Formats: sequence, structure tokens, C-alpha cells
Amino acid sequence: MKKRVAAALALALLLPLAASAQSLKDLEKVVDLQATIKSLSEKVEAGDYDAPPKFVILNGTLDSVFATDEESETVIIELATGEWIGLEDVKSYHCLVQLQGKEYLQAFPASPPRNPGPEVFVRSARLLVVAAPMGVVESVDGRLLWLLEGVYLRRL
Repeated sequence: MKKRVAAALALALLLPLAASAQSLKDLEKVVDLQATIKSLSEKVEAGDYDAPPKFVILNGTLDSVFATDEESETVIIELATGEWIGLEDVKSYHCLVQLQGKEYLQAFPASPPRNPGPEVFVRSARLLVVAAPMGVVESVDGRLLWLLEGVYLRRL
């Protein structure tokens, strides 16, 4: 419940500021326009675990539905992006995005249906997320990943 209130408060603060933004500088006061999944991953690799104090806008590929909790109506998804290193290697970068609400439980089912409709996001879906960084967490496989509180999500 506290996270839902925090997300609503963050959204309430972001929307009026973004709506009244008269310039790029005004927008940059509340949104880190330079942040990417790669840059957040590089912060972790460098040992920098301080959460950026602004919202971030990230695009990536749905790698997995990391966790779902029907009682709290919470879904945690893993977003990924990557780049080629030379001609043979690919470096991937990941983060976790926590989303709250019944609509997200339906959009990201723990077990996707055999023939999902357009309202269901399946693995490899390209997504755009506006989120507030919460901190670095350790995943079940030992990776350190940023956990972000998603306030807006859409398919690309």
C-alpha cells in the first residue's frame, strides 16, 4: 500500500511539472533524459548504488516476468537491452521494473496463455517505461540489478 501511495505521489508530482515544462531545462529537473538500461547497469558495475534522484525513461525488451503477487497486485518484470561487441559477442544489460495494479497482473501473467491477445505482453515485447529508481537488488541468480518503480508503460 505504501508503494502504491508513493507511486501515486510521484506521478502527481511529475505530471504537473512535465505538463508545465516551458523548456528542456524544466523537464530535466524531474527526468534524467540521459539514463538508459546500459548506463544504470554500468553504475552497478562501477559500485555506484546511489539511486538517481529523477525519473528515467527506458526502452527495452521484456526478458521475463520476474515475480507476481496477486495480493498486493504487484508485478516485477525484467527489461533487457544489449549491444554487439565486435562481430561475435553480445553484451546484455538488465533492470527490474515493479508495476502495481490489476491491469499489470493481467498484462504480465505468470504463465502467458497459448494465444495471448494484444493486451498481454509476452517475452521479447519492446517496451517504454517511465520509472523512479528505487535501488539495487540482488536477483535469484546473484546478479545486481536496478529495481525501478514503474509509473507508465507502453508497447513500442
